[in-house]
Amino acid sequence: MVTSHCIKRIQERNINIDIEMLEFLCQKSEGKSVAFILGEVKFLDDENYIILIVRNYEAVTIQFRRKSQTITAHALQVEVVSRYPCIF
Repeated sequence: MVTSHCIKRIQERNINIDIEMLEFLCQKSEGKSVAFILGEVKFLDDENYIILIVRNYEAVTIQFRRKSQTITAHALQVEVVSRYPCIF
C-alpha cells in the first residue's frame, strides 16, 4: 500500500514513477523496513538519490538524499538498503 503522504511527496517532487511499481516494491519488502534506492536526480544544483522508504508493506515516504550524505540502513532508520533502479 502507498500512503497518501508518499503520494503527496511524489507529486510535489514531480517524480515519474507508477504507483503499481511502488506496490510491487512494498510486496518485495516482505514486511521488513527497507530503503529502495530508485534512481538519481539533480535537485537544487546537487546530485541526489531518490529513496523510497517501506515499512510493514507500506510505502511511507519518498525522499531525495544527496550523494555526499551517508546512505546506510542505520542512517535511514531501516533494516535493509536495496538498489532497485526504476527511475532514469
